[in-house]
Amino acid sequence: MATVVAVLLFAVVGFAAGPRWDPELVTTSVVPETASVAVDGSSAEATLGRYDTTSKLVDVELDGATTQVLVVEPVGLTEPAPAVVFLHGAGTGLAESFSAHAQALASAGVVAVSPSKRLDTYSTAQRDYVAMAADYERSVAYARTLPSVDPDRVGLYAESEGTWIAPVLADEDPDVAFVMLVSAPVVTPREQAAFAVDAYLRNVGVPAPLLRAIPRATGAHLPGGILAYADFDVLPYLTTMTQPTFMAYGTQDASMPTVQGPQIVAGALPEGAAQLLVRYYAGANHGIRVGSSTDAVVPDFLAGVAAFALDPAGALAAGPTVAGATPVQVHLANAVPQPRWFADGEMLLRVPAISMTVLVGGYLLLLGAALVRTVARRRARASASTGAPRPPVRIPATLGRRAVGYSLAGLFVVVLLIAYVVVVAQLALNYRTNAAMVWGGWVVLQLSAVGAALLGVLAVRDLLRAGRAWRAHRSAVRLAGERPPLVARGARGAVALLGVVGAWAVALGTTGLLVVAAYWGAFSPLS
Repeated sequence: MATVVAVLLFAVVGFAAGPRWDPELVTTSVVPETASVAVDGSSAEATLGRYDTTSKLVDVELDGATTQVLVVEPVGLTEPAPAVVFLHGAGTGLAESFSAHAQALASAGVVAVSPSKRLDTYSTAQRDYVAMAADYERSVAYARTLPSVDPDRVGLYAESEGTWIAPVLADEDPDVAFVMLVSAPVVTPREQAAFAVDAYLRNVGVPAPLLRAIPRATGAHLPGGILAYADFDVLPYLTTMTQPTFMAYGTQDASMPTVQGPQIVAGALPEGAAQLLVRYYAGANHGIRVGSSTDAVVPDFLAGVAAFALDPAGALAAGPTVAGATPVQVHLANAVPQPRWFADGEMLLRVPAISMTVLVGGYLLLLGAALVRTVARRRARASASTGAPRPPVRIPATLGRRAVGYSLAGLFVVVLLIAYVVVVAQLALNYRTNAAMVWGGWVVLQLSAVGAALLGVLAVRDLLRAGRAWRAHRSAVRLAGERPPLVARGARGAVALLGVVGAWAVALGTTGLLVVAAYWGAFSPLS
């Protein structure tokens, strides 16, 4: 019965710590006007490969840094051409990352300018999209100085994370000629992350209780401004963006709100859908590639990008506004509910750290007790004891072993949980399923958590018995006519004190870790 109560307590604590996850269903749809993804009647054969190209790497000065920029130009231009400046997503950073795109655009008569991402002010914890827009603006200014470029026709190609930056740059520099938003989240980074994780986990086929980890992972607000950019809202910049806008998605991109994104942009742009061209590429992924991230970019996509850069106004006039394959989006990317106050932000970091500190401290105390016990036994054998023997402290012999067993079981649950999450993440990111691994691992995790709770009950029983033994020892000392000290005198008392305190610390630290495990999904079938 005690084990059942312990398991239920862990389950209730884990369940109460975070919100439920029940994303809204998409109630609207997108119906492309035609299956053709051509832009202004272009095709890959008619657009790409028209010119030979030449490439160079140059350095562009930023505010306090220097970035390397790849410039790819058409050979044989008779007049200055439009230029495209590339803005990186989270997964790219080098100037050469867009070399295939740059070569294709240059071969169609568009000058490609691809700067490296500035990394000294960019990290997982801290990002400033407004400052990043200012950095990319230096490359825009540089592109306008190139003899092969018409300075009035310099536009932006932004991919993924870069699509949060491009509208900022376009707002601050109205002379930007056009904006291309490729695989754009549009919603805030926090909302996009929750949407992507939800789509990935559902595709893998995880147990429903595991979905509760989504708002707990993405809804927490961390201290010290960590991940503050997760709440960046690009919408105010879209409402002032007057440039012709091109959006592109692959229909196999589960990480982006492919239906919702263009609808938000169309509703935000000053001229609405009249300012927007949207293309969906059948079977393409986040990078507009069919297959893996190392496969070639879809040629029709590159042809469309080139055609739009050459004549954005003409492309909008020719239409259609939405074309290509039909996208599918099941759930909306919406605001992410926050965990309860005791499971949010700072506590999310502190509880595991404190638990591990207490656990390690407990192990050190148990080790100290073992050393004192060994020294005392050696001294007792080396010399005859004098005086009346003290009453022994009758601590349960299994106390230390059960506390350590409980801690090892708890650590096993934590490690198993981490391993399970890593396996599921790998399956999700590779768009694979493995029911045996997903469900088998889940069952093993839950049973391991119940087993740890059982060992915890046994450890607590021994600790309570040790407390009663300690009180009995003090009473015996009084009956012997001695003043009972706060800490029992002698080696036996020291061993008992270190052992009991150490065992309590180990049990408390382990319990803290199991609470964290419960927060992330252990014990969840019972909550």
